[in-house]
Order: sequence, then C-alpha cells, then structure tokens
Amino acid sequence: MDIKIVDGDMVIENGELQFGTGQEAIGQDIEMALETWQTESGTAYDQTQGVPYLDVIFGRKNPDIDATQHILKQIILSRPGVLSCELAPVFDRTGGTLTVTGTASTIEGNVDFSQIIKAAQ
Repeated sequence: MDIKIVDGDMVIENGELQFGTGQEAIGQDIEMALETWQTESGTAYDQTQGVPYLDVIFGRKNPDIDATQHILKQIILSRPGVLSCELAPVFDRTGGTLTVTGTASTIEGNVDFSQIIKAAQ
C-alpha cells in the first residue's frame, strides 16, 4: 500500500489521505521509478538509484534507444510485484523528451504505464 499520488500531489478526500493498492500501487511505483533521475540532488536519495537519463539519452548526441530500453526494462523489473514487461521508448530530439509506454505483467494483473520525461527537469 502506497500513498496515492495524482499529478504529483497526494490525494486527500474528505480530510483523509488516500492509499493505492494492488495494480494501482504497482503502476504508480513503476511511473515513479521512471521519473527518478540517477544522481538527483539531496542527501535523502541513494544516488546509485534512478534512471541514468543524462548518461544514456539527454547527454548524448546520438542516444542508444536499445540501451535505453534495456536499462528501463531492468528498472521496471526491479519493482516489487513486477514479473515481466514490454515497453517502447521513443526519443524526440526536437522536443527533448523521452516517452516510455508499455505494459507490465504483475502479481496483481497487467498494468499499463506511460511516462514522458523531459530533458529540462
């Protein structure tokens, strides 16, 4: 069970903090893992965790989409409850974005996910 987050904000209904469970919680965990950049600042973060977006995508003239797909898949597979996943990263050089869409097979059923990562975070 995780705190339910919608558009980056905790969800509170009738004065009560809401929690996600099952597929919803796993899907939220996947999306949060994809949003986490490796080496985010702050001492509270383990800087070995997160996606190496600067090293693999945004810091390269010619990003390696196959390497990106492999890295993202390993990160998703490391999330609790995820059994397998299929994903399709698409890099838009003009817009400076990476769109990651896919489906994860989980212990709670299939979870669809979609995340847009912008170079200027």
